[in-house]
Amino acid sequence: MTSLIVLIFSELDHSYHLVNSYPINFVIWLLLL
Repeated sequence: MTSLIVLIFSELDHSYHLVNSYPINFVIWLLLL
């Protein structure tokens, strides 16, 4: 389960890193929890 969360977070991090929107990334990650 933890590995899955880390994987999802990594995917989101890569996606939003391109847009350079870490605050948005963090909010979306919290919503997924």
